[in-house]
Amino acid sequence: KHSLQPSLIKQYKEIAEFFKTQDNIFMLAKGTGCIVSEYISQKFNQIACIHAEAYPSAEFRHGPLAMLDEEEKTACIFLILDDENLDNFDEYYVIKDRGATITVVTNLANIEEKCDCTRIDHLIKVFPQKSVFAALLCCPPLLMIIYYTALAKGINPDQNLIETLNAKNNFAKDSSMNVNI
Repeated sequence: KHSLQPSLIKQYKEIAEFFKTQDNIFMLAKGTGCIVSEYISQKFNQIACIHAEAYPSAEFRHGPLAMLDEEEKTACIFLILDDENLDNFDEYYVIKDRGATITVVTNLANIEEKCDCTRIDHLIKVFPQKSVFAALLCCPPLLMIIYYTALAKGINPDQNLIETLNAKNNFAKDSSMNVNI
């Protein structure tokens, strides 16, 4: 319910307008946020037809950082779920300096006091929750952004997902039939 407020829907549509022009999206998180970022990156691939990769934020400097393109303004989505994630926020500024567009999804109520939010292009605040499952609160806003991105690209999100699922099922059927013993 919190993620579906009209003001947030408007923000999701604005972010989707930017994402529709992207070829690549990087998602960074720590802890349980890594699981959510993996899931959301798969949904970007399946529904919005945008290549998305999820990385633990601590590992991003070990290679993927070189893939950022200053001309393309590569999109990076960060899941910041607690104060520990702010330890790596200096890395986020390095990414911003490389020309990336930064979207932050957070459950921190006072993030403005803890970091320089003027360098964040899109800030989405979810319901503040201290829990192992807090990362799941990031799913509805990100799924809505994927939905609106697909619509902005002229893709029927429902049909594209059905085609993806059918292709996986057909592949599984074909590969099991061709096994010779």
